[in-house]
Amino acid sequence: MSRRLVNLALEHDCQAVVVENLKGWRPKGGRKRTPMKARFHRWFHRQLVTRLDSKAVEAGLRFVAVYARGTSSQAFDGSGPVKRDSKNYSRCTFSSGKRYHADLNAAYNIAARGHVYYQGCRRKAAPRAGAQKSTGTPRTPVTLSTLWQQSA
Repeated sequence: MSRRLVNLALEHDCQAVVVENLKGWRPKGGRKRTPMKARFHRWFHRQLVTRLDSKAVEAGLRFVAVYARGTSSQAFDGSGPVKRDSKNYSRCTFSSGKRYHADLNAAYNIAARGHVYYQGCRRKAAPRAGAQKSTGTPRTPVTLSTLWQQSA
């Protein structure tokens, strides 16, 4: 699978491979033997990422694992948080009314974070607890729309 992903990236003249950093992630399932935990642990995510990393570097591609929080909860067009469909959880509705597949939305945001990482525009670290601002201004999430605004 990792070889197919690297070959696909090379076919489309990509310069980097970007994945979510899921190291240490644990499913939030309630009881011990929930299907979510079983499905996640049957899938060798860490082994896939390790192999993808080595094969991408071997093929001359860059590789980065980006911070995963907020990739599926924020809309890639910058319209704000998304709302999941109650009947079909894989679908999400943006504040603007658009409906997309939730994984496609997350993939756009992961790609945007990888692009920002390689452009050298890394986000500044959050200030320490003693040096927080009193204004309480929220940080803007890195989405595809923030890249469009930077390029314009």
